[in-house]
Parts: sequence; structure tokens; C-alpha cells
Amino acid sequence: MATSKVVACPEERLKRFLYISNEDPKFITGNPEYYKAYIPERLTSVQKLLDTTNPECLLNIIEKVNSENLVARSETLFFALAVAASITTNEALRHKIFATLTNIIKTSEDLCLFLKFYTKQKKKFGTAVNKVISSYYTKKDIDALLDEITKSRGFHSWTHKDLIKLSHCRSATVELTVIIRYILFGLDSATKVAEENDSLMPIIEKLKKVQELKRCESETRIVELIKELQCSQMTQVPSFYHNNQMVWEALLPVLPIRDIISNLPKLYKLGFLKANTPFQSKVVDCLTSIEKIQASQLHPVEVLIGLRNFEKGGKPLDPKFATYLKHLEEEKKDDPNFKKIEYTREPPKCPIIINALHRTLQFSFQNPQSTGRRIMIAIDVNEKMEKPCLTTKNLSAMEAAVILTLSLLKVEKDVTVVVFNNNNKVTPITIEKNISLNAALLKLKQHKCDRVVPSAAIEWAINKKKQIDVFINLIHHHHWLQVLPKEVREKEKPIEVLNKYRKKMALPNTKLITFSLCTPHQSIADGSPNILDISGFSKEVPKVMEAFNRGLFY
Repeated sequence: MATSKVVACPEERLKRFLYISNEDPKFITGNPEYYKAYIPERLTSVQKLLDTTNPECLLNIIEKVNSENLVARSETLFFALAVAASITTNEALRHKIFATLTNIIKTSEDLCLFLKFYTKQKKKFGTAVNKVISSYYTKKDIDALLDEITKSRGFHSWTHKDLIKLSHCRSATVELTVIIRYILFGLDSATKVAEENDSLMPIIEKLKKVQELKRCESETRIVELIKELQCSQMTQVPSFYHNNQMVWEALLPVLPIRDIISNLPKLYKLGFLKANTPFQSKVVDCLTSIEKIQASQLHPVEVLIGLRNFEKGGKPLDPKFATYLKHLEEEKKDDPNFKKIEYTREPPKCPIIINALHRTLQFSFQNPQSTGRRIMIAIDVNEKMEKPCLTTKNLSAMEAAVILTLSLLKVEKDVTVVVFNNNNKVTPITIEKNISLNAALLKLKQHKCDRVVPSAAIEWAINKKKQIDVFINLIHHHHWLQVLPKEVREKEKPIEVLNKYRKKMALPNTKLITFSLCTPHQSIADGSPNILDISGFSKEVPKVMEAFNRGLFY
């Protein structure tokens, strides 16, 4: 893996981290904690900014990034604030850090996320932290707070009860007093506070229904309570009813479409998606509701990932874990108490749902917003592009390249598409905006190429005097370097060619994004501005690309 040779200023490094969980210009899909992204040593820009004459610049950057609403992983904001609050010795600045934190926290999950990072650095609760927690509960709208505490006990090992007790939160209203009493001591205590005040009875009635829902054993009554409480999450329902068809049917109209798509493999295995049933019809109606799709702002990438996961019976198990389960089953085959564990995925026979998901995909192309950039996409058409993507293994690298290309073609006005060829150059191809996914895949598979020169698209643009704002290389693997002859590798270094293009075309801010779709390793970006490596493929990729294309980080 290449290391950055150009060291950016602390401001740019912080922006990179907030958008891609990395101070270097490289976004790796998957769990960032697996790559140890959230340890203070990986965020050196915070200390450097705190040491400047204008340390508040750090908070200004965080507030601006938060306002852009294009952060792929919101935990980066809270990690940066946790690090800053932990290391600063300036009490006035510490106060402003916690004021910023209070402004950007929207849910109790955000609050618990900050506390997770803050306490991992062996920091104890102080007055400032207690004030943040108290402020969250006291300033929250009562109806919104009531919804939060009834939907979840807490997040990241922190419960509402923990936070109320540790912060010594005090209520300024009788409504909040009732809720706090419920959190700390239960329904009976809250009822005693409210029994002399008729205006508080709606809160008590709702809490009673929540308690009844948690303990209810009648599926008919559970369905009634779901509708009365307007439940929108399966977590609000007792776990022993999570596989109940009547419960799912009651939740379908209000479940976010993302949750419906992600749960389709489970619903199929439970036998709920049988043909010509009312349940299947309701699922199809949800999946093809233009209003729901627009309201959710589903990106085509997210829909295709869900479609492929359903077609292949769910997310694939880790190969090593599947092998372990297979051996375990063989060892326990004579044990009558052993419950068989599924270690393979069977494709479902459910064409109606698959067709509905294809319609969802078509409708979702209306959701992405144009950046107004002139884009050139160069696609690797090597046979290895049929391999699964890093992180999203039910999607091939070629499918990932196609869905990204189509999502850009349908929203941007100026998109040029080329494929790499064996002459160390590229071949322009025409892909219509209204082409289907499968037709686009077939069109690309007509081209063959054994090797890739990442600078070839830039050279083509220089020769054609084509104005481009963003070059995007979609490559299966970083091993293209090993295939190229040494003289080609030395001559065709992408960054040098890009700088040549910038100078010749008088476009100093032209950007380059290089994908390594099948591996976490990459070897293009050296830390220079406007150059980004992306390894793997996931639903976060479109946000990262959009933020980068808009120049929100370099």
C-alpha cells in the first residue's frame, strides 16, 4: 500500500477525515473500526489545529461539514469532537467544543456515539459532559423525546437511565419530570407524578401502551398497539413476535423502504412472500411507491445492493465462518439437541419481488442531485471485473462500475464514458441515458482488455482538448501495475499526466478518483489535492464521490 508523499495542511487533513474516516486521501469501504480509523493517533490534525493561533478553526470546519449533509459516516464528527475535548487544556475552548457538540447532536444515538469515543480515551464525566447530556433531554421536544425513549433503551452500551443518573438531569417542566421518572423508576412512579394533572394523562396513556406492547402475548392486540403507537421499527415489538406475519403486515405501511429492502431475504425465508398473497402485494406496493422512494432519497447503488442480496438469498457469509459452521454441523450431526445453522445461501424463487425491485431501481435514479461537473469515466473491462467487490460481495466489480456510470449519466449533463484497451489507450463508447442495467452490462462485456493504464483517459482528453472536471477510473485491482511494462509504468504516471492536463487545459482543480473495486490496496493518490483513492464498494460511495466532486474536501 502506497503512503502519502505530499503532506496536506491540518485543515485539509481534518476535512478528509470527516468525509472518509482517513486523513490520507483514501476511502476504504466496510467497517472503519476494523481498519483502526477511530484512534487518536490517526487524527493528528486536531492537535495541530488546537496548537495554532486560531484553534476555533477546528470547530468551524466541523460545523460546516455537518451542515453540508454529505458525510458518509456521521461518527467521524463525534470522534473528532471527542478527541478535541480530551486533549485541549483551554477551558474557554473546551466550552465552545461542547457547545458545538450540543448543536450537532440530533438523536440520543448521536449523544451515545460521542460518549463511546470520549470514554474510550479514559475520560471521566465532567461538568461540561453532564451539561451536554442534560441539555439534550431538557431541550428536546417532549413528543420527540417520548418517541425516542419508547423506541430504544439506548445505544453503544449507554442507556437513557445511565445518562439521566450520571448527569443528574433536572426537569424544568412537569412533562419532562414524568418522562424522567418513567426512565428512572418505571411507569408506576411516573403515574403518581401525573395523577393530579389531567394534561399529563396523554403521556401516561402512551407509556402504558408501550408497556403493554412489551409484555403483550396476543398478536391481535399487538397489531392494534402498533397502529395506535404508530410504531415504525421492529425493535419496538417483543422479540418473540419478530417472525410474525401479522406484525410485519402492520408495520409495512410505516417501515422505511430501506428496512423493507434489507429484510426481504428474511421475509422470503419465513414464507411471507408467497405468490398471489395480500402480504406480497403490500410489499410490492411499498417497493414501487414513487413517494416513498423519493422521500427516502434512496440512491440507485443502495437499491442494486439490496436487489443482489435478495437475488442471492441474503448477504454472503464470511468463507472461513461458513467452513467452521460446516465442520460444526458434521461434528454435531448425531446430537438431537443441535440446531442446524445455515451456512449457504439459496437464491429465492420470487420473480414478482425481483421485478418490483427493478422498478424501485428505475425510480431511484431520480434521487441523485447533479453536481454540474464535467465527468469522464474510464472502465476496466478485464475478465477479473466479474469478481465480487470488496465489502459488497454479492455485486461484481463490473456491476458496481455500471451502476455508478448510469447514476451519473442520468443526472449529469456532460459525461464521457470510455473503456481501457490493450493498446495502452482508451476507446470511447456510447451508453444511452435510458439504457437498462442489464443492457449496459452486455454492452461493456463486448469489449476486452488485459491491462489498464490509469492515465490513458487523461491522455485521451489532452489529445481531444476535452474539458473535464472529474476523471473517474473504475479498476478491479491495483495489480495493473505488475502487468504493465516498466517503461509504460515510468512514463504514464497518472498524477504527472493529470498535472500536465491541468496546465494545458487551464483547469487547475480537475480531480481524479481511482477505484480499486476488489481490494483494500491502492497506489495512485500521494496526498496531493483533488486526488482520491476508493477501495471496495458500498452504499456510502456515492456520498463520498459527491462531496469530493463538489470540492468539499481535497
